[in-house]
Amino acid sequence: MAATMRALRVKASAATALPQQYKSVTPYGDRLLVKTGGAETESAGGILLPTSAAQKDNKGTVVQVGAGAPGKDGKAVPVGIKAGATVMYSQFAGTEVEFEGDEHVLLKEADVIGTLADADDDASLQPTDDRVLIKVSEAAEKTDAGLILTGDALEKPSTGDVVAVGPGNRIDGDKRAGSSLKV
Repeated sequence: MAATMRALRVKASAATALPQQYKSVTPYGDRLLVKTGGAETESAGGILLPTSAAQKDNKGTVVQVGAGAPGKDGKAVPVGIKAGATVMYSQFAGTEVEFEGDEHVLLKEADVIGTLADADDDASLQPTDDRVLIKVSEAAEKTDAGLILTGDALEKPSTGDVVAVGPGNRIDGDKRAGSSLKV
């Protein structure tokens, strides 16, 4: 009896395509529809990347905003991020959808890390909720005894300077808890 091998075919889709009959999408609750820039096809040094190695950008422009999640009184608490804002979100957050030929991601408001004043400048990030943006200290290249450290021997620093602070978590409606941290 001869053993036969069958090839396994796997079709991977980057995003779920919405049927063409739908001309608009309205997110539900505290969700946002964000138009993304897609995956980076070129490295910082100018090398073209294959699709398997390309990293997806985790920022985009908010296209639609839901009515808000129910608050303690049952009324919808409006989403704090408005349509047109440029946002940065968690890498594995949301559901990727293709709508009108463009890549989008459907996110919860809590998955948004912050808003960007300039889409090309990550340093302009203004954190949301209780998030904090920290500039990590430089790694020491020498030990206290004078030994020079290289590559893997360098310890990753666990300290840094606070660059930006979010407004704090919501207490009720649009009221925020604030933060004890200062820039």
